[in-house]
Amino acid sequence: MSGKSYTSMHKKLIKMLTFCLLVPMLLYCLYSYQFTRGSLGRKYQQQTISTMQATAQAISSYMSIADHTARSLHYNQDILEVLALNGQNISPSRQRSITSQLFRYMQQLYGVVPDATQIHIDAYRLRRILLLSDTFQQYEKEHIYLQSERTVSTIPYETYVLPTHMQYDYNFTNTELDTYSLVVTLVLPLYRTPSDSELIGKLSIDIPIEVLGQMCAGLYDSQETFYLLDSQQNILFSSDPELTATATRSSKLHRLCSQAAQTSGMVIDRSDSQWYFCAPISEAPLDWYMVKSTPASYVYRDADQFFRHSLAVLMLSILAALTCSFFIIVRQTRPLRQLTRYTDAIQKGKLDEHLSDYIVYTENDEIGRLIHSIQKMMYSINHFIIREYQLNLANKSSELKALQAQINPHFIYNTLQCIAAESLETNNLELYRSITTLGQMMQYSMDTRHNRVELQQEIQNCANYVRLQKMRFAGSDVSLELDNEPDTLHCVVPKMILQPLVENAFKHGNLLKIPGGRIWIRSSEKDGILHIFVEDNGTGISFERLEQVQEQLRSTKEALANRGVQNFLELFAESEQKDEERKADAARNLKEDLKEARENLHASSSSIGLSNVYMRLLLMYSHQCQMSIYPNEDSGTTIHIEIMRNSMNQQTEDEAESRKGDTL
Repeated sequence: MSGKSYTSMHKKLIKMLTFCLLVPMLLYCLYSYQFTRGSLGRKYQQQTISTMQATAQAISSYMSIADHTARSLHYNQDILEVLALNGQNISPSRQRSITSQLFRYMQQLYGVVPDATQIHIDAYRLRRILLLSDTFQQYEKEHIYLQSERTVSTIPYETYVLPTHMQYDYNFTNTELDTYSLVVTLVLPLYRTPSDSELIGKLSIDIPIEVLGQMCAGLYDSQETFYLLDSQQNILFSSDPELTATATRSSKLHRLCSQAAQTSGMVIDRSDSQWYFCAPISEAPLDWYMVKSTPASYVYRDADQFFRHSLAVLMLSILAALTCSFFIIVRQTRPLRQLTRYTDAIQKGKLDEHLSDYIVYTENDEIGRLIHSIQKMMYSINHFIIREYQLNLANKSSELKALQAQINPHFIYNTLQCIAAESLETNNLELYRSITTLGQMMQYSMDTRHNRVELQQEIQNCANYVRLQKMRFAGSDVSLELDNEPDTLHCVVPKMILQPLVENAFKHGNLLKIPGGRIWIRSSEKDGILHIFVEDNGTGISFERLEQVQEQLRSTKEALANRGVQNFLELFAESEQKDEERKADAARNLKEDLKEARENLHASSSSIGLSNVYMRLLLMYSHQCQMSIYPNEDSGTTIHIEIMRNSMNQQTEDEAESRKGDTL
């Protein structure tokens, strides 16, 4: 059908099957991915809420214990009475006794809050600073407090927490205190009961930030971000160490903490790229917030991994299914392809082809019925139409074969075989090789079944011809030199187009009479054109004769263009008539006198002349070939043949199609 490119049925079936397999399985994978994604998101959210609530409870409990431990001082009247004493009225010995009593009490506090790094008491009336480290190192010194140091902004008797800071050394020198560690400080103002305005001191407990970090460690991993903030947006602890002990400026975190404070519960903010969870810790004395930030890709990592694995399994499954289907479809559609080749052969005029040579199908199905119908149709064609067609085809074929009609004297082969046998019996190997070469030449020239051969066969025939000439004229130093590109040796050309040119070199170039006679045969391809050169270094061609030959070549080409193929064939037949008569005479003379035939080999060889070669090329390739003749630098003659490669491919296309096997 014109207008549409040919597409094999098995390719169409493969495409349809691929579509039918791929689309449902992709839809299934997408549905599974979305379902798994949603399930994992809900599971991750529930786990995060539970973990954050448990962590908030742990932090609240720990800080409540520290708060109750500090508040217990209000119930210890002995310590409160000591702190209410005026340090100016106390003797040194009494001062030492009071200091020891306070340090013992501070050691008792360590028993309840063992994780504290240091406990510090400011005794305003005693004018003393007392500091006890986690290694129970005691530090004490006198300090006169200013009024600004003795004021607090919190509710009386209530504790408050200072945000994360580096641990204070309270200006103690030559100590082993770690002032570079980060801590949060629980502070309890001390009042002289029952007054709520008379401050007598301050108790501070430093809790290392690592304690809070250990409690929050289960809330995040390397791809998540965690914050523990107070109500002033100070970051008490973060999974990013660089953010700890800093103030956040993130409006997102501020908004989440505000919502959590308003709702007194968990706040969840989910987007396509990031998930946020915020949980408040509002039990006294705390007003803290835990915020966790997680990339959405991390939440759905298992879903993404499942989707990738599913796609891999899908592709492998489809590949396996398509592979099996391909072999099944190719097997089932093979009869149709074979039937198509048969119909193509019929379309090209090969009406005598038998369907059984292309396909043997025994199944009784739609394809079997189609084959049977085509067989019946071709039977009718062969009986009612084919005979007239074959008659016309035979007439045309006979006209073309007249261009290369050859005598076929079987007695010549028999005679040569007898002579070759006698030469072997007499151990005359040189004679045997000569007879063999002659037999090869005669067999090549008299073979009418093959009108076209590879270029290398033409070159070999020329080599045999030169060898026989050198045998005939003993002492001649004529040589044949070849220079052919490998790709050109397999080009298919008309038979007997080179040997006549080499023969002309001997006849008209007088190569046998000059020393160092040479013949060159070269072939190459350039820009899609096959170039063949036959050159010699003989006596050359005169200017007048060159013009005559060139005019004859132009006339030959014009005869095909202007007078038509039929008149051209008549012209070709006339040019061969004299040569055919010489060949018939040579055959009769060979039977009577073989020796005389050998001496006249040059005169009776199968030379069909320069113009005859050009006629054969024009018949084969029409205007897509060219032949020219001109003198060369070696004083000899060059014959140049040019043939378009695309025209050669067109000539061999039908033969190539017929050689194709049932490989599909």
